[in-house]
Amino acid sequence: MSNNVGIALGPVIGGVLAVTSYKLAFYGAAAGMVVYSLLLLLFAVETLPRLKNPEAKIFQPKENIGGYGDILKDIPFISFIAAFTLVQVCTVLVWVLLGVYAKQNYHVPESQYGLIPTANAIMVVTFQLAFTRVTKRYSHLPVLMLGALFFTKATGSVAIGQGFWSFWISIVVMTIGKLILVPTASPYVANLAPADKRGRYMSLAGLTWGAASGIGPVFGGFLNDNLGPQSIWWGGAIIGLLSVMSFLFLSVRNPAPTSSY
Repeated sequence: MSNNVGIALGPVIGGVLAVTSYKLAFYGAAAGMVVYSLLLLLFAVETLPRLKNPEAKIFQPKENIGGYGDILKDIPFISFIAAFTLVQVCTVLVWVLLGVYAKQNYHVPESQYGLIPTANAIMVVTFQLAFTRVTKRYSHLPVLMLGALFFTKATGSVAIGQGFWSFWISIVVMTIGKLILVPTASPYVANLAPADKRGRYMSLAGLTWGAASGIGPVFGGFLNDNLGPQSIWWGGAIIGLLSVMSFLFLSVRNPAPTSSY
């Protein structure tokens, strides 16, 4: 939630600064990182417990490095990773390309566009706990499928949007999907993982964002250059629909228990 408070404030401040100077916006971001670094340096406290026997080893390198081979053989988990990566591509397309698309095609200024990601962050901070109380009553995979469906709808709706308010509504729809999908994905992965490999499972799940960040902009840029700007969002909607179908397939093949948070 603190992360989303920052996301709520950052685009608004950055948008206002960018109107004056893009350099000023980046200098402001750099200054924020300097302050963050100083706070860590001066006030952060180590959380690892002190050893009674200083000569004892906390980590066993071979055990920590190994174990991924078995995880790659876990077909339900790898199938989830593939489906989750697809829906993450939808997210990346919106976050990376929508700002440029809105400005170049519909002349939405930076100061106004900053309110769009701010709406996303405010919704997460305000409604996340309420959504989680509802979604945790149901099985993971149908909930994930529903969340992916909202992402699909949001990405496709950008293609028919005509300005600021249309894109704002698209973000609201996508955020509803985020409120449903993201808090469900973590316990799903945790429940799939053996107790001694949960860190490895969670780390691979975290890589889906990096993979999507590499795929999404390249995919969207290719569609934009060869088929036109709107094709970005139709292509994203197709990818989102594939993720919905993947979660549906998984829910039929591997029904899961209700969420445990």
